Amino acid sequence: MEKEDFKNRFEEIKQRKKDKEVQIIKTVALIKSTKGDLQKHKNELKIIKGDMKQLKRQFKNEKI
Repeated sequence: MEKEDFKNRFEEIKQRKKDKEVQIIKTVALIKSTKGDLQKHKNELKIIKGDMKQLKRQFKNEKI
């Protein structure tokens, strides 16, 4: 009986370990995806800032 309990407990722990590993892999994938999204948004902001500077220059030139 004790041997069976030990075996069941061991299998349970093995399964929990496997579940945690899967959870970690999913978390890492989510972090990488989010990091990519952040980089994309940063690049879009740079483009918008550049467009704003260009518009300001055009406005100044037309005003003079």
